[in-house]
Amino acid sequence: MNTAVLSQNKALMAQIQESNPLGDKADQHYFSKYADVEDSWVRISSIAGEWQDVISAFQQIYVIDSTNTGSDLLRINTENS
Repeated sequence: MNTAVLSQNKALMAQIQESNPLGDKADQHYFSKYADVEDSWVRISSIAGEWQDVISAFQQIYVIDSTNTGSDLLRINTENS
């Protein structure tokens, strides 16, 4: 099983705060990668209490959005044709 250890994306949080000082300070942004998966990356955000995630692994991009009332997972194929 592949695991990713999340780290706060403090640079992104600072940019958001600078551009929108009245924004919700409770919003959180994280980044990581899967140690066992080459060229992978993970971006996870909690915005207004809702989770929004984008994961790239195995030449696929996965978008996970807890605010979506339909499918919670969208897979985008990024393989070269």
